[in-house]
Amino acid sequence: MELEMVYFHLASHDRGMGLKNGTRISVNEVLERTARIEPELWRMHQLPTKVSATGFEPTPQMEGLIQALCIALSGCVASIHDLKNIRRFMYSVTNEYKRSFTDPCQAAVFLAYLLVGFRLHPSDKHKEDSNSARDVVDLAMDLACGRQAHVSSFLCSHRGASIPGGSWLAQRLPEDRVRCALHLELGLLTNLPNLSERSVTWMQQGASVWAADTIFPELFLRYVRSGQVPAMLVTLAQQERQVRSLITQETVSNTPVTLLSIDPFLEEVEGFLCQRYGSGWRDRDFADFAPGVDPLLDIAVEQALPEVRRLLSFRNVQPLLSEEEVVQLVEANTRSLAEVTSEDRLTVPGIEEMTSAVIRRYHTHQSTHPVAKAIFDSALYYLWGKRCALRSGRFALGLDRDHSLHQREAWRLGHAESSQVRRGHGIVYARRCDGTDVPNRFLNMLSFRQFWR
Repeated sequence: MELEMVYFHLASHDRGMGLKNGTRISVNEVLERTARIEPELWRMHQLPTKVSATGFEPTPQMEGLIQALCIALSGCVASIHDLKNIRRFMYSVTNEYKRSFTDPCQAAVFLAYLLVGFRLHPSDKHKEDSNSARDVVDLAMDLACGRQAHVSSFLCSHRGASIPGGSWLAQRLPEDRVRCALHLELGLLTNLPNLSERSVTWMQQGASVWAADTIFPELFLRYVRSGQVPAMLVTLAQQERQVRSLITQETVSNTPVTLLSIDPFLEEVEGFLCQRYGSGWRDRDFADFAPGVDPLLDIAVEQALPEVRRLLSFRNVQPLLSEEEVVQLVEANTRSLAEVTSEDRLTVPGIEEMTSAVIRRYHTHQSTHPVAKAIFDSALYYLWGKRCALRSGRFALGLDRDHSLHQREAWRLGHAESSQVRRGHGIVYARRCDGTDVPNRFLNMLSFRQFWR
């Protein structure tokens, strides 16, 4: 019987493959279809149109098959650097990992999804928008050798493209780009033969008071200062509704996809900090904590605090607004409620009260001491890591915009403190292209993370 794969399109444009996403199809047919669409690439790289790999070692045949599958999935070519990293990967995996696949070519399919979706570098040193090969190897082995894989990803609000005078929230998300991010996670999970349970969960910032904590400060203040907070809340509701609609359309058999509000998790983070550092944690500078006593605090101060201080420069107001100024801002934004249509009001229940509450929440959030703010940012990833460790088969894939050292280290710390194994997998982040690279046909042009632009 011919080897089959579950096909998901990872390019943001239609390449004429003629395959519905989630289709189970012969690998040979996928190769033949792609060779007809990309004849020049096939000739240039001498790629196969039939499955030919015979072992798990990084032979020319195996690398050729992985390259062909990368093009079939994304329309992009794996660079020499990408293929070197795959060789390192294949030399690093255990025999248990190899036995989890019934055929080496089946492993090549999974590796192709992995290579298209995630940039690797050989050292364990953190690099933004790239993952330690060790982290990717650990994740892949845990995914392939387990029986369950429940993947979670966070999404903050979706910012639009920058325009003169600054940027605003995106009124409408590019659906093909959002689908590609979802297809990446589905493609990984549905091409692992050992899994008996699999699911994908996205957590999204919607229209709530917690938007004051998660929206970029400069962006939030633009809405506040222009009296457009009600419009901001309507846009957040629209974004959440659009993502939910896309997820519904991309349903795959035996792989539930769920969109949840991020609010309960943020409440959990705040409760954790109150319990750990006291109810007045937002006002503390934590100068009384000696280095090395609290690993989470060390991460916050050494790794997250510099970025928090950088963001302070984006506030075009004094760090602490007076109560009078807050009242004036609430009144100005309340007046603009008259511009919100009755239809839009239905998308944000209680929009009148929420308009006032979100501005006051922002006041509280921005008057938080910078060190406490850094702890909040670090605690979010710390608790995410704990969540994944406390229940079997839980994995984290990064789709949110930033990929900083404190995110990786805080997640690792939370996971390590709660894991029953000596060494578990880390969090890995999907590819992101910032738009500065010269357009080409290589994988470095792909972007699966926010802000979808």
